[in-house]
Amino acid sequence: MMSTQRAEEPQPGAVPSPESPPPAANADLYRAIFERAADAILVVDSEGRILLANAPAATLSGYAPEALAGLPLVELGVELPTGVTRWQALLSPAAGDRRPVEITCASLGAPLDGHRVLILRDFSDHVEALQSYEQLTAELDDFAHTVAHDLQNPLNNILHAMSMLQGDLLRYPRGTVTQITSVAIRSTHKALSIIDELLLLAGVRQDQQVPILPLQMAAIIAEVQDRLQYLIGDTGATLIVPECWPVALGYAPWVEEVWANYITNAIKYGGEPPVVTLGGDEPQNGYVRFWVEDNGKGIPAEQAEALFRPFTRVQGVRAQGYGLGLSIVRRIVTRLGGDVGVEAAPGGGARFSFTLPTAPADPA
Repeated sequence: MMSTQRAEEPQPGAVPSPESPPPAANADLYRAIFERAADAILVVDSEGRILLANAPAATLSGYAPEALAGLPLVELGVELPTGVTRWQALLSPAAGDRRPVEITCASLGAPLDGHRVLILRDFSDHVEALQSYEQLTAELDDFAHTVAHDLQNPLNNILHAMSMLQGDLLRYPRGTVTQITSVAIRSTHKALSIIDELLLLAGVRQDQQVPILPLQMAAIIAEVQDRLQYLIGDTGATLIVPECWPVALGYAPWVEEVWANYITNAIKYGGEPPVVTLGGDEPQNGYVRFWVEDNGKGIPAEQAEALFRPFTRVQGVRAQGYGLGLSIVRRIVTRLGGDVGVEAAPGGGARFSFTLPTAPADPA
């Protein structure tokens, strides 16, 4: 009797096994994944020489893919640590600065024992963000200490003056009362000035869009003189202002703050009495240079650049500054497309300057 074998029928609910693709299809699939991956991928041999590199790896390294083939990995500044599957390194591209990368490594099995595939991810943006965060944190810490210290003095003066008057106003001569109230008024102006600086700094940091228009510089200077009248009167300062100003582009409220900072410092650090000279040069290369000159002792060249950094005080000056105003000046002028500077004045004092773009020519 002839026996027949029946094919095994699939059980209900069973999933049929897929057919394995032929080796050639596998190779095409892996090559497509390798070439189209968004991350940089390198395949290296047991001696650390690059065998294969995809297009993102070529872009990241600055080498053409064919130039990477056979290149020792250490030429890119990358070493292969033992027993580590993920680490960070500084990649040395063919040109440009070194880049921080995160590397994930996997060993290939037989028949490619000793070979490894590396996936490299550039995390420069993360490093820059972290550095910015750390810098901002340190800056805010210094900022808090600086502002607390500088607000403390005027507020203490106000408190002391008001306490004296509260005790028995009638027992003080009129002249003494005037002196006490003058201290309170000056200290109030000082405190308000610091608060104004803080509000301005917050506004400039917010990257707000402001209208850039031709500036009426004479009107801006008149506003500044009115604001600083109390300081000018108390110190007996003389301001020398030109009759005509070159025209530049900017945002008037911010430019007013620049002048106010410069003039205030020129009065505080100038001679006795202070003589403050303002000016504006003829336009050159599309920019106008404005400046404020004092009659003080000047500033050593090695200390000049530090003045525009936040919370910096220059040693040996007569008056106490709070190290915030000039950093705001730099931030404002930079936002307006110009630059700041300081140099020795012809008369021996200091000359602080800032540049602004010139106004477009009048078609008429």
